[in-house]
Amino acid sequence: MRLLKLLVLFLALSSTVALVLASRLTARTVITADAIQPAMNFAFVGLRGVIPAYPKLEEGYLSFRLRDESGEVRVVAYRQVVEALRREGRIPAPGDRVHVEGTLRVREDDAVLILSVPKLLRLERPEARAIPLAQLPEASLGEHVRVRGQVRRVRDVAGLRILTLREGDAVADVVFPLQSAPWGAPPQVGLGTWVEISGGVGEYRETKQVLARSAEDVRHLAAPQLHLAASFPFDRNAVGRWLSVRARVAELRPFSVGMRLVLEDAQRRTLDVVIFDDLWNQLPFSQTLLIGDTVWAQGELALYRGRLELLPELPTDVQREAR
Repeated sequence: MRLLKLLVLFLALSSTVALVLASRLTARTVITADAIQPAMNFAFVGLRGVIPAYPKLEEGYLSFRLRDESGEVRVVAYRQVVEALRREGRIPAPGDRVHVEGTLRVREDDAVLILSVPKLLRLERPEARAIPLAQLPEASLGEHVRVRGQVRRVRDVAGLRILTLREGDAVADVVFPLQSAPWGAPPQVGLGTWVEISGGVGEYRETKQVLARSAEDVRHLAAPQLHLAASFPFDRNAVGRWLSVRARVAELRPFSVGMRLVLEDAQRRTLDVVIFDDLWNQLPFSQTLLIGDTVWAQGELALYRGRLELLPELPTDVQREAR
């Protein structure tokens, strides 16, 4: 009788182990975010989507948002799983495509997927789609894109390095994590530099931005050959646009806080370029510029007291051609 009991217990344990192994080897049904219901609490499911934001990564803790066509779900992992993902270089980044399997925890309207086995997280870094900076607002959250532009501003805010790029009239921010990033250090770039950067599309206060990983996502470019206006066909409809010109200096008019260059085209039409002192003093030719010199300038077109004027921002926005 004792032997029979042991045999029954062995068969029961064997069946349980077989069921567990079979369940681990069986592909999970992939569900969408909007299909999750309270009755699915503790269900083991699969999710597939993209990463629209930086993950939260701390000692023994990882949390990231997974976005599909119907919504978002938060995925979390702990301790050994996080360390394994770190070690294997598999921390999800914005723009990654993700397939993950785990246990759902559903509380009221909040659903969390708990990743308990590292290999059940599969990442794909798709080829970045090159888009003009002006098309970034139409890109999908989590899409992997590649943009180019001139660096107009660099600032470090709340653990992030933010580069503001401009390409013509379009302006957008590209963001890099500063601390505890598992992908490497952020880039060091100078103002006026032309760059090409790839990353995932994110959003801050309803404005699209590019979320990059590290300096490896940045490629420095030569300054493009701009199509400069041969004359000044500008009118008030162009106010607020970013424009570039190349023309002869007809007048130099100092004013209380800067210098006004009056540029003249071949048809003797003029345009004012207003350069404030903080910028004028940075120009290497500020003390040697002469009437008759040819100048290239770019900036935003503004209207002041009925006159159109171009407003450069950086030293690289105003250049004198060799005599």
